[in-house]
Amino acid sequence: MPETASKTETDPSQRIGPLRLGPVAHGGFCVARWEGLVVFVSGGLPGESVQALVTQRQSRCWFARTLEVLEASPDRVDHVWPLAGTSGVGGADLGHVRLEAQRDWKAAVITGQLRRIGHLDAAVTVEAAPGDQARGGLAWRSRVEFTADQRGRLAMYAPWSDRLVPIDSMPLAHEDIQAAQPWAETYRPHSRMAWVRSSGRPDQGPRLTAVELASGTPGPGVVWEHVELASRDDLVYRVDPTGFWQVHRLAPAVLVQAALSELGDLSGATVLDLYCGAGLFTLPLAQAVGSSGRVQAIEGDTVAAANARLNCADWPQARVWAGPVAKLLSRPAAGGPGSVQAVLLDPPRRGAGRAVIDQLVGLGPDRIVYLACDPAALARDLAWLHQAGYRLDHLRAFDLFPMTHHVEAMATLVRA
Repeated sequence: MPETASKTETDPSQRIGPLRLGPVAHGGFCVARWEGLVVFVSGGLPGESVQALVTQRQSRCWFARTLEVLEASPDRVDHVWPLAGTSGVGGADLGHVRLEAQRDWKAAVITGQLRRIGHLDAAVTVEAAPGDQARGGLAWRSRVEFTADQRGRLAMYAPWSDRLVPIDSMPLAHEDIQAAQPWAETYRPHSRMAWVRSSGRPDQGPRLTAVELASGTPGPGVVWEHVELASRDDLVYRVDPTGFWQVHRLAPAVLVQAALSELGDLSGATVLDLYCGAGLFTLPLAQAVGSSGRVQAIEGDTVAAANARLNCADWPQARVWAGPVAKLLSRPAAGGPGSVQAVLLDPPRRGAGRAVIDQLVGLGPDRIVYLACDPAALARDLAWLHQAGYRLDHLRAFDLFPMTHHVEAMATLVRA
């Protein structure tokens, strides 16, 4: 979708309704119909009747956002962050939905995408991270980014717009970030700022780091992250403060424990860790395979790959390669057919793609664990794996982005 709407909100020709909202769709929308056209409506809930504002017209469908609720769903609540309501900032597009219903929403999207794109039928329950229910789905973001407006006030973009909305709160941010109140300060106009609440090394404790992005002035070299695991040794990582790290405060522990459980006994195995980032999974995989096993990790970002090498420096059975996954998989270092027993991959939102999937199939691992943040990309890639002889053995999902439509899914496939 384009960043800007075609007309202003005051244009009455943009208002439509009443609309009866139907099922949920990928991207935080409900599906409705208006004069024979499909309309994807944000800010609503299935079964509601609403007045909406058209934000984009396409030949086959329109996009709109809820302006007024005429008949409310029992799952509707007061928005947890009024600034992120229908006319406010982005970042909490399901903040009007009861927390348990948010997880049902995301489960419906995952199963719907698997059925429509992947032609796969699979049930899934979206699991909450520990403590999130008690927190009301708030205070989970360990990393936040803002843009300063022309007056130097911290701001965020309105949905589908280049309009900056000044903020005076951010309830999804970790409590330590909220306590620092970065929005109370003034910044260089149009600068981009990030706040990172890292868990720190065990002997140091948590740290709060502020970084100006793309300013030409480098921030601190690394932040430290401490991942506590049940019944396993804790893990300590050094991470570039502006690089990728799971944003939910407990996501690293939740995902590592789940992945190791899905992969099973790896003693002596050869494992591929694709799109490894700073080595979140590489380090525990190196521990799991032991001195007689081997972990080959690949990461396209050179800074993240350098962090991964440092994080795994004490584990010689792990080797990190920097470069495009599709290119490096074709090299002998990845091994030939039958040389790899298991694969873990955590690709970016666009998914792994056909070239990577084909090469994985050629290697013939017994088990593949695929972590995805986009259900549509996951469904597409799983369809290719299914066609190549892999069966979906287990599907899990984790609500690591409460108050938003985003969700993490973990699919485990076995060779049929």
